[in-house]
Amino acid sequence: MNKCINHRLFYIIFLCLCLNFSSSATGETLLPKPKLGEDGLYQHKWFHESFLDLKEDLSEAKEGGKRLVIFWEQKGCPYCRITHEVNLRIPRIVKFISDNFIVLHLNIWGDKEVTDFDGEVTSEKKLAEKWG
Repeated sequence: MNKCINHRLFYIIFLCLCLNFSSSATGETLLPKPKLGEDGLYQHKWFHESFLDLKEDLSEAKEGGKRLVIFWEQKGCPYCRITHEVNLRIPRIVKFISDNFIVLHLNIWGDKEVTDFDGEVTSEKKLAEKWG
């Protein structure tokens, strides 16, 4: 399961980077900059609102004909900042992601309580460690 999650995330990031280069050439208007939350993480309006029960989130994604993506981030990460401020502001990228995925945003060092797919209740940072 970890490899599937990693491959999907890699695919999305790769797609974002590829589309970004073509976006600059076309002069496409970017979406507004994301807000920086109190936790130091970037927030987009299209991120999934969740009670952080991963089984429920996966079921909701499947019911909508979508896949679940867990987007890990950490405060102060320059790669995260660029991804949010550049790639995740390109309308074509956001449309593709929104049409095909439910995006759950988690903090790699966070303390929010998350219920894993196996029913274990843990913190974001312990889940990140568990999944590697």
